[in-house]
Amino acid sequence: MFSIPYGKGFLEFADLWEGHAAVVSAGPFPHPDPESTVTEALDNPLGGVRLESLLQAGHRVACVIPDLTRRAAVKEYLPVLLKRISDTGVLTGDVTIIVALGIHRPLSGAELRELVGDRVMDEYRVLNHDPEGQGSNVRLGTTKAGIPVSINREVADADCVVLTGGVTYHYFAGYGGGRKSLMPGVASRDACEAHHKLVVSWRKGELKGDLAPGVLEDNPVHREMIEACNFLKSIFVLNVVTEPGGGIIAASAGDLQSAHLDACRKHDSWYMRQVAEPARLVLAGSGGYPRDINFVQAHKGLFTAHQVVRGSGVVILAAECPEGTGHQDFLDWFERCETERDWLGELQERYQINGQTAFSTWLRVNRVPTILVSRLKGSDVERMGMIPAADMKEAMEAAERILGELPVPLIMPDAGDMLPVITGKGEGTGNIE
Repeated sequence: MFSIPYGKGFLEFADLWEGHAAVVSAGPFPHPDPESTVTEALDNPLGGVRLESLLQAGHRVACVIPDLTRRAAVKEYLPVLLKRISDTGVLTGDVTIIVALGIHRPLSGAELRELVGDRVMDEYRVLNHDPEGQGSNVRLGTTKAGIPVSINREVADADCVVLTGGVTYHYFAGYGGGRKSLMPGVASRDACEAHHKLVVSWRKGELKGDLAPGVLEDNPVHREMIEACNFLKSIFVLNVVTEPGGGIIAASAGDLQSAHLDACRKHDSWYMRQVAEPARLVLAGSGGYPRDINFVQAHKGLFTAHQVVRGSGVVILAAECPEGTGHQDFLDWFERCETERDWLGELQERYQINGQTAFSTWLRVNRVPTILVSRLKGSDVERMGMIPAADMKEAMEAAERILGELPVPLIMPDAGDMLPVITGKGEGTGNIE
């Protein structure tokens, strides 16, 4: 039997290939003590910047944390970090914890409590970032590429900003974590959209550089995020790496770039895997909750699966999507655009971040037939250009009809977490955008 993470559970299916299926998975993972791991990172910061040297009594501190769509074990590292801040003499009332929503929906009170834990919720001020709020964001300047650096006022006014979260692959920013917690994490909607719109300029040949998961060097999106962070007075970074179940397996702390790069290298050691050649059939999962909380998040698994499928193949993606597509306007993009020129024109004219994700989806599913096992309405899956299936059995029957047989597959249970590197002949279809 095989199993693929699906929401908070798993989808199981029989081994129809008598042990010949190739399974590409992350790990193996260590099981360190989370508190000790975070403490060691804070005790040995990188880049010559200690948190204690940045803080003193009377300082205002903004701690930026990810929301529930990210798997970052916030409840494990946050108490350790807050105690370290308290030990410098900074009062609890001078610390604000801000959830880096970007343009995601705000978390409810119960969700905030789930994210940070009871003690932190009861003792500290925990706020959702508001990308729309009048007066809640402040303009600090503009980057060389013309991106407005308009960010949460609590962050802008802090004497020290601590950016925290988990490092993951990102399909055009290279990696999540570090600088991405600020831009777009706590940026205004206009700033978020102007920053993400760089990908459209890149696609049109107006912007040089390399946009791909696992790539930071000469990545213009990464470069703009770093420049945005440089408008702040003082930044300290605490990034963690988690195993697919969510537990902390590594941590890095220190200055903006050193700590993030170190966490990225650690992440690669568990999640970057070699693949001999593309497959005719790829069975993938986005990684389960929260990776598949909605389709916008699940798209990361789809992107990875398409990197390792042949042009004549089929992708089956399992992603529960209990919260739907992720945005009420997401499906509308598939109605308006029929060609790549249509997509680029629409995105240039009235850019939306979720429209860009829709475009990325459209590019892939129009090249390779894609079957989606999810809780989405079948009609919505079809609007996105995919084939809906209720379970893996139905999905494989659909794949067999398309391919004429059911070939030996490549199985990636946690595709949303991973970066496959093809080492043999042939290439997958999944280039950026």
